[in-house]
Parts: sequence; C-alpha cells; structure tokens
Amino acid sequence: MEKGFKKTICDLLGITPRSYSNYKKEGKPIIAFFEKGYLSKEDILQFLDSSKIDKLERANWLNDLENITKLSLRETLKYKLSSYVFISKIFT
Repeated sequence: MEKGFKKTICDLLGITPRSYSNYKKEGKPIIAFFEKGYLSKEDILQFLDSSKIDKLERANWLNDLENITKLSLRETLKYKLSSYVFISKIFT
C-alpha cells in the first residue's frame, strides 16, 4: 500500500485510522476494495479535490463513444439491408 494511502481513505470515508483498522479486521468490503488497488492515492485525492476522477471520466467517454458507434453501425446495416430487400423485390 502506498505511503499515506490509509490516511487518504480515512479522509474519503470520514473515519479515523482506528476505525479503518477495525473495518479491516471485520472484513468490510469497502476496505478490501480500496486495498485491491483499483484506485491510486492520487485518484482518491483528485476525487476529494474535484469530485471526479479523470481516468474514470475518460473511460465513461470512451464507453459512450463505443455505444454511439455501435448504434450508428447497427442503423447503417439496417438501412443497407432494407435497401437490399427493397431492390431485390423490384427485380424478382
């Protein structure tokens, strides 16, 4: 664990280091989550400072872009398929 990480988590959760240790002993899932390292100390500090985490904001943006691209592709394919069906009915 990074130096000062425990204090940063305590600041985020509004708890004391002793409570953190108690939560850890009790096996609280939130402590296990933070100790997995999914978020760095810098990520948490950034959230405390700005109420967002840039790397997660970018991930959301990329996910939205992917969904828009899939929708656009799906609509394009539907249009082309319906055009093909229409043209094939004319010539058969």
